[in-house]
Amino acid sequence: MRPLGSRLKPPVHRQLGARLQSKAMRAPIVPDDAPTADAGTSTFRAIRARLLVVAAAVLSGLLLPGVLTRHLAAVEGAAKLDPVGARRQLANELRVGGLALFATTGALGVWLMALSARARRVGSFPPPGTSLWLAARRRVTGFGARRMATAGLALGALLVGAAIAGGAVAWRMAAALLACRAR
Repeated sequence: MRPLGSRLKPPVHRQLGARLQSKAMRAPIVPDDAPTADAGTSTFRAIRARLLVVAAAVLSGLLLPGVLTRHLAAVEGAAKLDPVGARRQLANELRVGGLALFATTGALGVWLMALSARARRVGSFPPPGTSLWLAARRRVTGFGARRMATAGLALGALLVGAAIAGGAVAWRMAAALLACRAR
């Protein structure tokens, strides 16, 4: 039989579990690791690395259209002399370029899924040990971290699916280009 007082108050382990659950539901934001003596230097390096990546992306975005325009003009000139050979060259470039682009996209999706699975398992997003390049200044823990990790898993799966579909479409376009024998 239970003592009379047990009906009025739930057992201690249930009280503790409810408190822990309510704390986890709030998804506290805790600061990342304690600052070190060279925190300013590492922050400067991280900002500089990010700026270099953005500058490289902008520069390649500005230069790539001109390079592609000249290359396509050369392929068009070759198509006047040998249309089948030019189509074959374009199809091979489409296959290689499509595979490279969509393999990179798929690898990014797999990496995001692995990172999110680790964050979900640990209960902290981003998970501990994430490089400074990717780590946020604040780390989310608890329910919020699990929610962010679940979103990361879904986005990673979406990237992998899109990469597979994009690679298949690029491969099919190249096959159709090779199959076309019209002049």
